[in-house]
Amino acid sequence: LTAKGCMFGKNITSPANPRETQPHFFESKFPELLKLLDTVH
Repeated sequence: LTAKGCMFGKNITSPANPRETQPHFFESKFPELLKLLDTVH
């Protein structure tokens, strides 16, 4: 995730490849993130 995206989640290390990261989104922030995505077309 980018710096702005970190308010909605965090980067975690991929279990399949330790050199990769995967986004992990916070469930409590997900509705707010969806609202932002709905306003950007």
